[in-house]
Amino acid sequence: MLIETMAVSRWYQMRSWGLETATLADGSCTLDLITRSEARFVRQYNRALQRLILLRSTQSPFPKAPSGANLAA
Repeated sequence: MLIETMAVSRWYQMRSWGLETATLADGSCTLDLITRSEARFVRQYNRALQRLILLRSTQSPFPKAPSGANLAA
């Protein structure tokens, strides 16, 4: 789910760059709205990335043995 969030956020960010380019000659307040949206997508991406890094750092690389398992056998 975090990877999907990151991918969607990145897609929206790239889309907003195209919209910014298209509205540069417009002169309206649309550019301000696009810039705010872009900042939101960047924050969303970074938040998901930090959660993914935290999740990966807290997980053990080896699965735990079932309780009562005889490891010496």
